[in-house]
Amino acid sequence: MANSTALVLISSAALLYFVGTLIYRLYLHPLAKFPGPKIAAITGWYETYHDLKNPGGQFMYKLHKLHSIYGPIVRISPAEIHISDSAWVDTLLVSSSQGVRDKYVPAANQAGTPKGVFGTALHNTHRRRRAALSPLFSRSCAVRAEGLIYDKIDLLLKRLDIQIARDGYAELRTLFICLATDVVYQYCLGHSFELLDDEVKGKEWHDSIRALAKIIPYTRQFNWIIPLSQKIPVSFMRMVSLNMARVAAMHHDMEAQASQAVEEYEQDEKNGLDSSFNGNPKERFALFRALLQHAGLPPHEKRFDRISHEAVTLLAAGGETTASVLTTAIYFIIANKQNVLPRLQEEVDSVMSGVSRPSVADLERLPWLTAVIKEALRISTITARLTRVAPDEVLQYKDWVMPAGTAVSMTLREISFDPEIFPSPMMFQPERWLPSNPNLDRCNRYSVAFSRGSRMCIGINFAHAELYIAIATLIHRRRFELYDTIRERDVDFTRDFFVGETSAATKGVRVNYAMSSG
Repeated sequence: MANSTALVLISSAALLYFVGTLIYRLYLHPLAKFPGPKIAAITGWYETYHDLKNPGGQFMYKLHKLHSIYGPIVRISPAEIHISDSAWVDTLLVSSSQGVRDKYVPAANQAGTPKGVFGTALHNTHRRRRAALSPLFSRSCAVRAEGLIYDKIDLLLKRLDIQIARDGYAELRTLFICLATDVVYQYCLGHSFELLDDEVKGKEWHDSIRALAKIIPYTRQFNWIIPLSQKIPVSFMRMVSLNMARVAAMHHDMEAQASQAVEEYEQDEKNGLDSSFNGNPKERFALFRALLQHAGLPPHEKRFDRISHEAVTLLAAGGETTASVLTTAIYFIIANKQNVLPRLQEEVDSVMSGVSRPSVADLERLPWLTAVIKEALRISTITARLTRVAPDEVLQYKDWVMPAGTAVSMTLREISFDPEIFPSPMMFQPERWLPSNPNLDRCNRYSVAFSRGSRMCIGINFAHAELYIAIATLIHRRRFELYDTIRERDVDFTRDFFVGETSAATKGVRVNYAMSSG
């Protein structure tokens, strides 16, 4: 009898809590009057359903439909407002001098690196951690890395030659992930990852990065997935989920290297040796040494299990995003043989015929190459929405007032494809970025591929160096044609895995040689 009474009381309390929560979210919550579907106001499972249903990562399309129904401001969850108005990006994504913007905790934790810059929620903590990383990604450090990038491009060309001779084609996305990861790995850790040297290892790494991308829709909803996987032996995880096992293995490897770097740094300090980072990337554990020597970081921020999160973030993001842009650029260059390719070849050949390895500064002076890169960046803009919280500031959009502490998001890809700013946004049109375009200033103002504000991509200088050198060298030294590549299947993004993902049926962007070249 007592057990029955207790069960009734517990059930009643649960029902009362559910009903109370429902009433509060629908009618009493500070966001109750904002437009949007009632189901989204009640539960975050609304997003979960659209993001996890086959083929995954579909909530970004649902967002577009919601705005077409409710207008430019929509309540998309019990606690989050999404705004679709390009001009408002200057209010949400501001510099530190303009305002404080925390990252919404669920969004910060989705990559499983809460101790790294990308996963840092609090503004002041992020600012401190970013300051420690910034010296490694300065313009001068990027210049020092030019030789490294050219060396890796030489290896890429050899791998292209081997694959095309053997298979009749090469798949670019995998090769570009190997290229970008090899570069950032040696740049940050001082030794080669050798993905371009070992085709099997390169394919396995590509699968690991794809695994990390594919679990983003899950970790976006369930932040505990990656931290939990790291506590489970990798051998067991392989039986449960190969994707999760690959992600966990990546974290374990970076923790091991970070631990070794801390040990070596402390030993050098003890022996009175110079253990500081001298601004030269490619030195042993340059990333970790830059963090360990930074006076602005307290001791607990220099623990191996903290700084390893920075390495995971840089290797995953630095490889994936750069590879995506390179793949997009090469596809559209080859696909536009009449309008884009001849002009680019002529411009690049004029510089590289006399100097085999021109500086990035020289390449940046080429207007058509620059325009091609900017357009590839626009089309490759990340698909994920960016969610910020102004903890002490009331934000306003037209007549709508959002209380301090409200989670507010925008999707940068919507800006990059805004037809009011970029007419015919699905078209690859590098001429948008030429001085002859009367709307060039407006295009530049809304160029958001590297985000905006205090959390703008820290690797912008490094990424630019890779893009300029890779595209110029590939176009100068080889003549490509597409091989069984269909834009709708192999190029256009159809899923949101933070970085856009193509159809599950994709064969990748594949190429062979149009003629013998060397």
